[in-house]
Amino acid sequence: MTYWNKQKVEHYLFRGAVIAKAIEGFIELSVSIILFFASSEFIVRIIYMFFGGEFAEDPADFVASHIIHISQGLTHSMQLFIAIYFLVHGIINLGIALSLWYKNTWAYPVAAVILSILTLYQIYRLIYTFSFALLFIIIVNIVIIALLNFEYRRIRRNKS
Repeated sequence: MTYWNKQKVEHYLFRGAVIAKAIEGFIELSVSIILFFASSEFIVRIIYMFFGGEFAEDPADFVASHIIHISQGLTHSMQLFIAIYFLVHGIINLGIALSLWYKNTWAYPVAAVILSILTLYQIYRLIYTFSFALLFIIIVNIVIIALLNFEYRRIRRNKS
């Protein structure tokens, strides 16, 4: 792959990652709104709707059994914490995505620092509460941090 093609591929991957971050932020904001206004019973019913069939089919299913177990012990304070976490994380993801989409040069290092801090916190959470979804988000964040670095260097090279 020539240098130009490699740069172009990295740029398109970066744009895709920015779109993915925006979608992730929108989903997190949506979930936070639901968590703020829904009752715990409603949330448990929704979780059973999505995972109950899988759990009934295979009670040893790791993901379904853990999600159902967690939902059954959902307290109001736990629900509030999760809602606030998703709200803050969603706002940050959308803010980063919009700033990067519009190529605000200041946003690249800021986004790298913020994503690094969030990723470190997610790694900390992963150590204590393993989740495949969280592991996936961590991996995506690490890839996005690398793409941020490539894109930022490309923009600085093009400006000089």
